[in-house]
Amino acid sequence: MKYKSSLTKSIKLTILILLLFWIVNFLAIINSNGIKDALVFSIFMLCFAIIFVSAFVKGVFLVIENNRVKYVHMFILRKIVEIGQISKIQKGLMGGLYNSLSLVYKDNEKLKDIKITTLTFSKNTLKRFISDLKNKNPKIEIDQSINEFLGE
Repeated sequence: MKYKSSLTKSIKLTILILLLFWIVNFLAIINSNGIKDALVFSIFMLCFAIIFVSAFVKGVFLVIENNRVKYVHMFILRKIVEIGQISKIQKGLMGGLYNSLSLVYKDNEKLKDIKITTLTFSKNTLKRFISDLKNKNPKIEIDQSINEFLGE
């Protein structure tokens, strides 16, 4: 099963901020340097926005297959873990800035985790993902912070 990211409120807000940034800079460039420089700037901003949106909306996903979880972030495979190794799902912080799901597992008797950004996934997608994980491994403990975060 594949769990795709979507245009969440956070991503929409970021797009709005980029749009406002473009408008302010477009007007400033037109007033100081003319239309040619404003058009060049606009082309660069458009390319950046397309790459940004596609990286967050199409390049972030989770896959459950063959009793393993794969996490792909910005088109790069971050981690693969056996579902049977996962012991707990809890709320965490990614980069110290924004919420994430932490899939805690043991690897060579050491506790490790996969931090999955919640920035690009809808709450319903995350609920389905957690439910499917729990169905594959009923021993997974779901931390109360997750239930509060997802509104359950």
